[in-house]
Amino acid sequence: MGAAGCSESAKTSPRPSAAPKSASITVATAAAIDHTSAFSALEKGFFKKHNLTAQVKKYPTGVEITNAVVSGEAQFGILGSYATLTAVAKDLPVRVIAIGHGDATKTHYNANQALVAAQGSGIKPGKLSTLKGKKIGLPLGASPEAYVESLLSQAGLSRKDVELANVLPADALTALKQKSVDAVAMFEPGPHIALEKVPGSKIIIQGKAASWYDPGVIVANSSYLRKNPKAVEQFLVSIAEAQRWARTNTGEAAEIATHWIDNLSGPTAEKAIKNIRFDMRLSANVLDGYRQSTVPFLEGQDKVPSGFNPAKAVDAAPLNKVRVQYPSHFSDLAPLPESEELK
Repeated sequence: MGAAGCSESAKTSPRPSAAPKSASITVATAAAIDHTSAFSALEKGFFKKHNLTAQVKKYPTGVEITNAVVSGEAQFGILGSYATLTAVAKDLPVRVIAIGHGDATKTHYNANQALVAAQGSGIKPGKLSTLKGKKIGLPLGASPEAYVESLLSQAGLSRKDVELANVLPADALTALKQKSVDAVAMFEPGPHIALEKVPGSKIIIQGKAASWYDPGVIVANSSYLRKNPKAVEQFLVSIAEAQRWARTNTGEAAEIATHWIDNLSGPTAEKAIKNIRFDMRLSANVLDGYRQSTVPFLEGQDKVPSGFNPAKAVDAAPLNKVRVQYPSHFSDLAPLPESEELK
């Protein structure tokens, strides 16, 4: 099952002269179910179909993914908006060229995040007011903190009404089991693994934070983006085909995810992947979501300077070209009004 780091070679049979030149690429990912489009592009042969010799390599966090893309160790990466915008603010050579998971029609997105409570916590599913006075574990200074703040605001609460404890994702299940916290904020497939592994745990809310925007993004090394436009297009059409396939074959896509994510069972993967939106389109809503919620949060964390313009992080041109050339890969998605298209 261990497919991580494996490669696939382009066919050696003759190709028409008009075929794009073969390229070798490395895609940096994490062991996350929302990275399944890259895992599927490799295992289902979409990279190979589009004349790419591809390697998908896992890294622990978005920091290491960013470093791999910046150094040229990987040409492409999939990671969170938090780490990406922080990197761009530091003038590191990465640019967002597509969305790894998100919803191009909305200015808020956090469907892959959830709040999970321990047994006996007294927190009731769907009733955020019951968070008052509770201890919530999450990685402070990262996206889950903003997710929880948004949920608290919706309940008429503030962070003064709860205790936020610094709990890293790798320690979240242990914290729930030991009841050292009342609840944890987690990314998929963590919430559904918790339901399977931690007796009595329950999902309090999945997504539904009205004021938090946190799509996963697909980035490219800026220098590679300029020098290898055809390979970038080959990569993007491979991911577009993989995402379309995953949207219509969720069961098989979930099974592929189990090849890459430790301790993830098939049934749990099937439940978790249903909370992921594979919509790679870049739209005006992406920038609006960044401006309205992501950037203000990062400014408050001193991760980006005041007045940071998220547009400098995004290059929509390559994906727009792919969308014109391969409309069938996007035809099942809700259409975007012309006013929401990102030029």
